[in-house]
Amino acid sequence: GKEYIQDVRGYGKLMPVTCAAFVVAGMSLVGTPPLSGFVSKFNLLSAAADAGALGVIAIAALIISAILTAIYLFTVIGPMYFRPLNADMAHLKDFNRDPNWMMIVPFVLLIIMVIALGLWSAPLVTFLKNVAAGVTF
Repeated sequence: GKEYIQDVRGYGKLMPVTCAAFVVAGMSLVGTPPLSGFVSKFNLLSAAADAGALGVIAIAALIISAILTAIYLFTVIGPMYFRPLNADMAHLKDFNRDPNWMMIVPFVLLIIMVIALGLWSAPLVTFLKNVAAGVTF
C-alpha cells in the first residue's frame, strides 16, 4: 500500500479503472449530481430546512462537510491524474496495472450502482420514507 499522496502520482494512467472508481465514489461522497451521494445530501438538506433554527446549523454542517470532503479527495485525485509517475514507478508507465477481473468487476458494479441510484432513486427513497413513517406492507 501507499502511505503518502505523492506515492499515487500518475496512477490515473497506470490503473485507469481503479482510479475512475475512486473518482466516481469520491464525487458521490461530495454530493455531486447525478450520483447517489447527491440524493442523500439533498434529502438531508430538505429535512434540515424543515427543522427550523436547528436545521440551519445542520445545513451549515452538511455544506462544510461537503467542502472538506472535496478538498481532501481532490488532493489525492489531482496528483493521481495530473502529475507524472514517481521515478521508481516510471518503468511501468506503458502497462495497465489494474488488478485482475475479480477486483475490476466490483469496481465497475460500484460505479454503475452509484450512478443508477443517483438517477433512479425515487422508488428506494419512497420505500425508506414509508418504513420511517411506520407504514407496513
